[in-house]
Amino acid sequence: MQDTLLQVRNLKKYFPVKKEGYFQPQKYVKAVDDVSFDIHRGEIVGLVGESGSGKTTVGKTILNLIEATGGSVRFEDRVLFDVEAGKKMKRDELELLRQSMQMVFQDPYASLDPRMNVERIITEGIVKFRTCPKADIHKKAVELMAECGLDAACLQKYPHQFSGGQRQRIGIARAISLEPKLIICDEPTAALDVSIQSQVLNLMLELREKHSMSYLFISHNLGIVQHFCNRVCVMYLGSIVEIADASQLFTNCAHPYTAALLEATPSVKEPKTQGRILLTGEIPSPASPPTGCKFHPRCSKAMDLCAKETPALKDIGGGHLTACHLCC
Repeated sequence: MQDTLLQVRNLKKYFPVKKEGYFQPQKYVKAVDDVSFDIHRGEIVGLVGESGSGKTTVGKTILNLIEATGGSVRFEDRVLFDVEAGKKMKRDELELLRQSMQMVFQDPYASLDPRMNVERIITEGIVKFRTCPKADIHKKAVELMAECGLDAACLQKYPHQFSGGQRQRIGIARAISLEPKLIICDEPTAALDVSIQSQVLNLMLELREKHSMSYLFISHNLGIVQHFCNRVCVMYLGSIVEIADASQLFTNCAHPYTAALLEATPSVKEPKTQGRILLTGEIPSPASPPTGCKFHPRCSKAMDLCAKETPALKDIGGGHLTACHLCC
């Protein structure tokens, strides 16, 4: 049995919508709705789905950057929060635990303070938590820069003086400065050129091997996810509809939504002209999701049952989970 590092159970995050009238009932945007998954030590778990499916909100809620509406998150043997049980880690304990849980943000420029030079940016956590002697902080900064493929001469420069790929490397250097056990990567290659994407991904794989880290890799690029991740979770409208090993998912997916995503992935092979899965209709609003299976209004295989009953996420064999009445 693999050692579980992160355990997410029934995670929910609802954002209130402004009322149209004083006596109108309060409505909520269900950005994350009953999400559950695990991450094991040394594992890379991909989280994929269309824009607006709730991927980034999952990452931020796990780290308690935004407060959860429901559910629980456990890191190793410690409960970060359990809304239903009324448990929440104290602020000082959570701050200490943040050394083990870091995040690489999507926009490598917006996530770096433009008033701080690179040395201050990547050593801010080291100074705060005093993880190394004051006299060795500069030496540590030089080592972090070298690990991330940057020259020590860059330490006194500011974020605006770097390219997008270099800024993302700085963000990664900051994330690994406290030697975390888990890094949540929110589309870290989305703003980068293809050649730079490969460099950043190779860097992340090298750092994972060196520091024995785990990644939650949030992305919409299925081509990257296929080769970079060990397991993949597929999200649709705030809920997970399928979880499987990357090799299993890309060769034998079970959910119609996953199949449609894979069909939409660009390929160098001859394009498929017949039998292609095309999604129809608009993405429903998370403020008023459809009853039953959320995907049924756009699914060509939908049955009457799909509109009435919400399918549970069930194991269909070998740890392959899917939430679809056609498969269960």
